[in-house]
Amino acid sequence: MFETEKEVLNWYERHSRSLTKSFVSEFPWPEIKNYSLDPAFVPVLIYMRDVESFTDMYYREVLRTPTGKDPVLRRFMERWVVEEADHAEVLNRFLREAGVAVDDKWQAKAKAAIPRSYTIRN
Repeated sequence: MFETEKEVLNWYERHSRSLTKSFVSEFPWPEIKNYSLDPAFVPVLIYMRDVESFTDMYYREVLRTPTGKDPVLRRFMERWVVEEADHAEVLNRFLREAGVAVDDKWQAKAKAAIPRSYTIRN
């Protein structure tokens, strides 16, 4: 289907994002509270939210490598990192709408929980 990385990127960029602001605003957020959420699933959603949020750190790390210097991969990653941040925000909103107490500083606290040794080594 694709012969080069550039063809893949062109295909990717021709497609609109699925998770648009319009889509998110039209989602029936108030209805979420009408459905029960298994408490055992909450940590999974929090983990998923945090991983999506941490993509920016991964992106910065990859930029320091030969892969991050490839213009085609870099362009893909520039769009990808924005999309992942949006996913984190949608997951966080879902948690709030489901009645899960979410700290307003969740992102800063999650990043602060990353071991200091990670940032020292890298």
